[in-house]
Amino acid sequence: MIKGRLKIFRDKIEKEHKEIEGFLVTDLKNLNYLTGFDGEGFALIEASGKNYLLTDSRYTEQAQKESPNFKILTDEPNKKDARILALKKITAKSKIKKIAFESNNLSYADFKKYSDSFDSIEFLPTENIIEQIRMLKDKEEIIKMKKAAQITTESLKDVFEIIKPGVRELDIASELAYTIRKKGAQKESFDIIVVSGKRSSLIHGKPSEKKILEGELIIVDVGANYQNYNSDITRTVIMGKENKKQKEIFSIVSEAQKAALEFLKPGIRCKEVDSVARDIIVKKG
Repeated sequence: MIKGRLKIFRDKIEKEHKEIEGFLVTDLKNLNYLTGFDGEGFALIEASGKNYLLTDSRYTEQAQKESPNFKILTDEPNKKDARILALKKITAKSKIKKIAFESNNLSYADFKKYSDSFDSIEFLPTENIIEQIRMLKDKEEIIKMKKAAQITTESLKDVFEIIKPGVRELDIASELAYTIRKKGAQKESFDIIVVSGKRSSLIHGKPSEKKILEGELIIVDVGANYQNYNSDITRTVIMGKENKKQKEIFSIVSEAQKAALEFLKPGIRCKEVDSVARDIIVKKG
């Protein structure tokens, strides 16, 4: 799978950026995507076909296991200018003169450090080249995304079954954090949101000591991170039996959601789908 991604990446560089002889990958998510390595470091991918991964010596075993398509270079943890020294070692052999970097990730201070350290190499800023490739998910990614969603869905179901009056918002969040890990996630996608009653109007409210009361709305927003792929699911439930107003609101939201799903098709912009649902909610008052 990594070989396939590297080929797509090199083909894109060859087609759209022929001047690039090497590409410096510093964004950790992009690094994981193109190398398989889930640690700290950076990669240099040459147009010629050579691949280098630099990390510190603590990650040697992990890097060798996760990135067999890359030549692994290691150095002492936190060694000053380790990346500069590694690049000098690589470029001394390859003789490349133009290296692209991720301008959205590399700071100006680091860019200047690279530029000042290499008289014969030009560093070229690029934007979102790898991200554009990542927009189209491959089979392995889709499997991981589905697994992340499955873990979240099942965890919500399990936790909702044990919620009762008197349980704190913090208790629900803690139980969800434990359950998604028990089901195979490495961590949450983001800080879990649990708000209830009057607090349910808080868009990104943090779980509190507040206890759940009978008849209250409870909003839960949670996601599972499975092998670096995230899910994000929001659910609104009622503690006990719904009242007339809550039932009316549910009906309106359900209608809006159904209309939006029916409107979906290839080529439609997300904002158009949003407008379909939003218009129904507005018309209903």
